[in-house]
Amino acid sequence: MYKRKVINDKHVKKNLLNIILNICQFRTDFFNLIKSIVRKPWAVWTDNIPPFSFVLKDQFTYNH
Repeated sequence: MYKRKVINDKHVKKNLLNIILNICQFRTDFFNLIKSIVRKPWAVWTDNIPPFSFVLKDQFTYNH
């Protein structure tokens, strides 16, 4: 019983680590996306970026 609990704890820790790593990876991708938009906004349409950036671009067009 005790041995099993230890294994489960390890498993949970590993899953948490994976989740944290995934979140960090997502944030890195997100910041890279933002940086690329800021650095060269005119290239947003030509870069292979999901429609998300087009939405952003429209927002900026309407608001400014």
